[in-house]
Amino acid sequence: MIDFSQARGAMIDGQLRPQRIIDPALLDAMAQLPREQFVPKNQARLAYADRDIPISRNRSMLSPLKTAHLIQALELTPASLVLDVGCGMGYTSAVLTRLAGAVIAVEPEKSLRTHAEGALQEFACDNVAVFKASLKAGYPEQAPYDGILLAGGCAQIPKTLTDQLAVGGRLATILCGQDGSCLRVYRKTAHNLDPFDVWETHAPFMPGLEPRQTFAL
Repeated sequence: MIDFSQARGAMIDGQLRPQRIIDPALLDAMAQLPREQFVPKNQARLAYADRDIPISRNRSMLSPLKTAHLIQALELTPASLVLDVGCGMGYTSAVLTRLAGAVIAVEPEKSLRTHAEGALQEFACDNVAVFKASLKAGYPEQAPYDGILLAGGCAQIPKTLTDQLAVGGRLATILCGQDGSCLRVYRKTAHNLDPFDVWETHAPFMPGLEPRQTFAL
């Protein structure tokens, strides 16, 4: 029998703190939320492992460290409005509810969305709403957002999402290209979208955000 409470503590002290995760609110949220309740039951034993976990045919839940770096890079405050693009089974949204004022989560897959809604309700995440929408579309009805999270691999960021970012807001994702992959943050100014890289890493592509196919004769 796995002691999940002990595993959470090991995740915090063995994975997150040594790798520059220093936001106390983020560490507290990830120490309290039972990550094993946000993955398929047959994957619960891997919930705190330093690896990505498949949660459906073409979707994965990122490792604790990747998740923490992405969320920390958003630099959220209790007044922030956040868009969680592709919330999966709800874990990222649950963490975000502990850091931000309100969270809008979008998830196109019905089974994942249903699980997310149930888990978020169970753990008293009262400041989040989950909607059906494509990953590229986001949720413009509640824009602009102070933070946008895409917790997966992207070949390029859709303009439909950057248009929903508030001036001064940040979008964080894992950009995967031919020259390498990294956690990249985009900060929106009045005239530009300024990118900067946080660390080198990789993630499975999110559906619809893969590289465009090219054909050669």
